[in-house]
Amino acid sequence: MYRLTVRTMKINNILLIVIGCTAFYNYTDAQTYNVANNGAMISNNPFIGVGVTNPAVPLQVRAIASSSTAENIAQFDISDACTATNTAFVKILNGASANNYFYPILDATGSGSTPSIMIRANGLSGQDFLTGYPLMIFRSAINNGNVGARSLFQWQQGDGTPQMTIDHTGYVGIGTTAPLMPLHVRASGTGSNGDNLAQFDLTDSPNTYFRITNASSLTGKFLPMLDATSTGTYSSLIIRANGIQDGLIGD
Repeated sequence: MYRLTVRTMKINNILLIVIGCTAFYNYTDAQTYNVANNGAMISNNPFIGVGVTNPAVPLQVRAIASSSTAENIAQFDISDACTATNTAFVKILNGASANNYFYPILDATGSGSTPSIMIRANGLSGQDFLTGYPLMIFRSAINNGNVGARSLFQWQQGDGTPQMTIDHTGYVGIGTTAPLMPLHVRASGTGSNGDNLAQFDLTDSPNTYFRITNASSLTGKFLPMLDATSTGTYSSLIIRANGIQDGLIGD
């Protein structure tokens, strides 16, 4: 069977720790690795610990707690993309500076014009027929159970300002963290005519649209307006009421 092993070697008086994969026929061939109690590979156990001498999982990393700053736990980078002038990496760190709190953050910094991070869900060939099984799932829970009050998901600006929120009922709020219905859009009022809340258009006709906007120029006043623009000789807006029960007189 295969196991992850740790070896140390010295090159040009520099002590290196080499982590690689090698073949073992049984656990009794495992070696113990321990440097100042900051790393351990227990005999007869394939687990590796960094900062902990009794790792409970195949790779366990425990950073030294700081009483004043958030802790960096791990970093992954590439030699030609992490230099003095080009620093790109993926970090796992603690976003909480208070004692006894761990607020995990996955911090990614990309280089050039590429995205900073990409999460890809790649299904196996021949498995595309499984229509009831999404390729990617984001699941929020409280103690492995349903969430009863807190928001499930939120997109934020770099300064932490919320941009989009999904609450525990599945309601989506854009510009608001407390959506009151399945889709709740709140635009930032400018105090002038033309606060646009939403726009609907087509790719082959980008200069025509259907908008929901504010027709009032007064601060603190919302005068909803449906604004429709079309092309050619077509009507700009059609509102159609199409019933299925013609015998209901009075309704």
